[in-house]
Amino acid sequence: MSTPSPPPSLLLALPEELLSLILHLAAPDALPALLHTCTTTHRICTPLLYHTLHLAAPGPTAALARTLAARPALATHVRALTVASTAGALAPVLQAIVRARAPLALLDVTLDAAWPGAADADAFGPQMMAGERDVAAGRAVGGALAALADVRRLVVRRRKAYLSFERLQAVTDGLAQAVAAWASLESVTIAFRLSAPDAGPAAGFAGAGVGAPGLALAGAARLREFRTALPAVWNPAILAVSANPALERIVLTIPRVRAAGVAGAAESGVLVWEDQVVSPQEIASRAGGPQATLWMRQAWKHPRLVALLTASA
Repeated sequence: MSTPSPPPSLLLALPEELLSLILHLAAPDALPALLHTCTTTHRICTPLLYHTLHLAAPGPTAALARTLAARPALATHVRALTVASTAGALAPVLQAIVRARAPLALLDVTLDAAWPGAADADAFGPQMMAGERDVAAGRAVGGALAALADVRRLVVRRRKAYLSFERLQAVTDGLAQAVAAWASLESVTIAFRLSAPDAGPAAGFAGAGVGAPGLALAGAARLREFRTALPAVWNPAILAVSANPALERIVLTIPRVRAAGVAGAAESGVLVWEDQVVSPQEIASRAGGPQATLWMRQAWKHPRLVALLTASA
C-alpha cells in the first residue's frame, strides 16, 4: 500500500508575490534552511541570502570567494557588504562584485593588521614571502575597491592597525580613487580621527586635490553627510572635506568599542563600534567656553565648517 503524499503547504499555496513579501521578513539565520525547502523558496530566498553579507574573518571570506567563482550570478544580488578584515581573501569577493556590476547601498570596511594566512598563500603563491603577500593582498583589495561600480554609503573603521602599513596604504589608495568615481556616494563615515591632508594615508579621504592616494571627499559630487571622530587637536582634514559644496552636514562622534551582547563578537574577534554623537547644540555651547577642545576653537574660525557642524540632523 502506497504512503499518501503529504498535503500541500498552505504557505506555498499563496501567490508568489505575497510569499516573497513574507520571506523578506524572515530572520537572516533562517534563510539557509528556507533555501533548501523547495524550488520556490530557493528562487525567492537566494537574492535575500546574498543581499547583505557580513564577512567576519578570512576563512568565511575565502569560502564565499569560492562560491562566487563557481556561481558568478550570485554576486548580482549583493547590495550591502561588511568586512572585518582586508586580508587577501577579500579581493576575489570584491572582484566578483565588480564583474557583476552590482551597485552597493553600503560598504563597511575595517582596516586591520591581519597577517597573511592560508588564503593569501593560495591566492599569491607559497613562494612569496609573507610580507610580500601582505602587500600584494593590499594592492589586490585596493584595486578591487577602486573598480566597484557604485556605493551609496561608505563606512571605514580601523582595528589594531597603523595606516602606515604598506598593505593598508594600498587599500586606502583604492578607496580614495573609488570615492572620486562613485556617482551615488551620499554618506561617508570615518570611524577614527583623520590625519591632516598631508600627514599620511588617511589623508586621502580628506585632501582636496589629486595625488596619492587620490581624489578625496571634497570632490565627491553627491556627498551629503560626513561623519568622523572628534579630533583632539587642530588639523585641517575636516576643514578640507567641508569645502565640498554638496555637503549638508558634518557629524562628529566619540568612537567607542562594544563587544558585550553582540552574538559571536568574542569568538570572531570582531569589534562592534558604537558612536556617541556630539550634538550640534553641544558643539555650539562648548565652542567658545572652557570645555572647548583645541580643535573646536580653531574650527570656529571657519564659517562654512561651523555651518556644517551645527546643521540640524
